[in-house]
Parts: sequence; structure tokens; C-alpha cells
Amino acid sequence: MKTVAVIGAGTLGAACAYYLSKQENTKVILIDRGSVGSGATSWAASLLTTVRSKTNVVPLVQETYRSFLSLEKELGISLGARQVGSLQIVASEKSQASINRLDEIADDHGLPRQWLTPAQIKNKLPWMNTSSVDSGLYFPNDVFLDAHVLANAFANAARKNGATIRQFTDVEKVFTRSGRVIGLKLWKKERLKVNTVIDAAGAWSNLLSVPLNLPLPYAPVRSIYWITSVDEKRFPSTQPMTVIPDAQAYTRPETGALLFGIRDKESAAFNPKELPRVLDGFKFIEEERQWDILWNEGRNFLKFFPGLEEVEIAHTITGFSTYTSDSNFILGPVKELEGFYVATGCVGAGVAMSGGFGRAMAEYISGAEPFTNVEAHRPDRMGEFDAYSDEFLAQCSASRSNKRDGG
Repeated sequence: MKTVAVIGAGTLGAACAYYLSKQENTKVILIDRGSVGSGATSWAASLLTTVRSKTNVVPLVQETYRSFLSLEKELGISLGARQVGSLQIVASEKSQASINRLDEIADDHGLPRQWLTPAQIKNKLPWMNTSSVDSGLYFPNDVFLDAHVLANAFANAARKNGATIRQFTDVEKVFTRSGRVIGLKLWKKERLKVNTVIDAAGAWSNLLSVPLNLPLPYAPVRSIYWITSVDEKRFPSTQPMTVIPDAQAYTRPETGALLFGIRDKESAAFNPKELPRVLDGFKFIEEERQWDILWNEGRNFLKFFPGLEEVEIAHTITGFSTYTSDSNFILGPVKELEGFYVATGCVGAGVAMSGGFGRAMAEYISGAEPFTNVEAHRPDRMGEFDAYSDEFLAQCSASRSNKRDGG
């Protein structure tokens, strides 16, 4: 009997618990220091764009889509996924080349899509100035949804399959003996005997792995997005999500408003050791800096959305995602320690990848080959390095700042 402890109940950890709970002879314990979906999941923008620039990633997103149907059937609920489609905007030779590549990848995976003219784009996006737009690649089946709802659906289905959910429980240490995992130290000196651990603790994953001499190549990097005031004529609820590489921006509808993100050229990376155990009240950014990013670094976005200068900003949402130094996420076993697995470093796409993460992890633990090639995402691919050094944190920050795709 395998006893698997999944540490972290965000979308990735909850998905791992769900897929493992379907295996025979496997006892699953999902543990979180807060409630399910209360960490970075709670502020995710959740653009589930299917096509990705790395072709091996697409099956992970497709598995997440398949998981929707399974979860809704098993739980007898709707997850509230909104199928509005997504639109990749071409406005330069550079973005034309990159989106042409996405078109090729979509063809390889049988994804329906359609090239749209500027006039067709304007019809779908009343707020967009299309004078500099050449075309757009539209994926009609893409959705967005509430990441908190998805995490709880994974967790509830796992519980229904026999998994134990322990919320508001802190994990302080992983116990090992003779090169393998033997248990956990929880708060109030409680010890839990397990033979397999999945470190899905997000921003705090290295606090568990570094003491084991297993640094993970990620850092928590600040993310920020804005939501306008409601204007249903300008921002119809049926408008597609967009990715605008030439503005390093993305958008999605938000109940008659527009949610949009702009890449921060100096995305702050945080040292996990310096993060509080609970983020309530944690200040990710000074208010003045929020507006600097919007007005200075959002100049290219202004070309596509000139109404930005007059629209009211109703909300500014700041948090962080776990970005890796090489822009590959972290998934799989650690060779140096038997029974220790990692699911973190989502590079801003944890919600979209969650079902794929869960399935691949369950296959790893069962001894099977994962359903898609994730070798490039092995946790121990970087060898020895200092995960807390300023130089390494800056590399992870640059990974976020230079990102051109969405989500």
C-alpha cells in the first residue's frame, strides 16, 4: 500500500490528489496550511488557452479539459467554465512568425482554429483598435473558469474516492532514512508516516526541498492584473480572451468588464525564506508602482486599447506565480531521494496544466511512463545551485518579464 502525502492544495496539488485517488492500493492525504485553493490559486487569471509554444505541453492542457467532464459527472455539478474562445493577435512580423508556429502546433494536435481579419476581430472586441492589427488566430473552444472552484472540485472528487483532506495543517519537515521518504513532521509535533511525498507547495516548495539538499529551480515572482469598471457594451461577456504578444499583454471578459494583464519589465522575485506563512495583508507592490507599470509599461497595450486612458480601473490584483529560470515547469520524481516528487514551478499556467500535472504524477508514482514527454521538466535538471541567491532570483524574474504569451 502506497501512502502518498500531497503538500499544497492549489490546483496542482488537488489535481495530483484526485488522479492518485483513483488508483488501487493508494492512500492519499492532501495537506494545506490554509484551505483548499487559498494560496496563489485564489488570484489566478485562469486563461486556459489550449495551444502553447512548447508542443509537449499541449497534451497537459488537453487533459485538464478532459478532467472538467469527469469532475462534473462525478460530483454532479457545473464548474462554470466559460467557453468564449481565445484570440492570438498578429501586429508585427515577429508576432506573425510566432503565431504561425502556434498554428502549426495546433494542426499537429487537431485543435480547431480560424484566422480572422481585423474587421472580424473588431466585431468580437469592440474595445480594440485594430488599425495596427494584421490578423488573429481564433481558437473557439478555449475557456476560462474560477481556479478556486476547480481546485475544490479536484479535492472534493479525491475525497469522494477515499482521500483524506487536511486543511489548516502546516508541514514543517520531510523525514528520510537511507535515501527514501519515511514521513512528515506536522505542526504541534505531530508525525505522519508516509512513503511518498509530492511537494506541491507552490511558493514555499523550496522550504521543504532545500533542507533535503534538493533545490528546485523556481522563485515566486510577482504578477499583476487589472479589472475595469463594468461597461457591457464595450466589454461584452461573449468576447474572447486575447493574447497580444506585441504588447506583452492578455485580456479576458470579467462580468461586463475587462480583465487585463501587462508584463512588468521588472517583475519582483521573492525569496521563499522571507515570505510570511500566511499572505493575508502581505504587500506585493507599492500602490504608486502599480500605476507606473500600467501607464509606463502599458504604452504598447494603449495602442490596442486607447480607451484605457479614460476607463475606470475598478480593481488591481497582485500576487505571484512560481517562475523557473529556464521557463520549464517542475514535474516528476527526484532521483536522489526515493519517494519524493515535485509539482510546482507552473510558469503562470498552473490552472491550465493542472489536469495534465495530476495525470502525469499519478503515472509516475504507479511506475508507468507519463502520457506525454515531460523529461525537460524534471525537478533535478539544474544540478547544484543556490535557489535563494540574488542572481538566481533575478533569472526567474527575467523569465516572467520576458514572457510574451498569455495567462
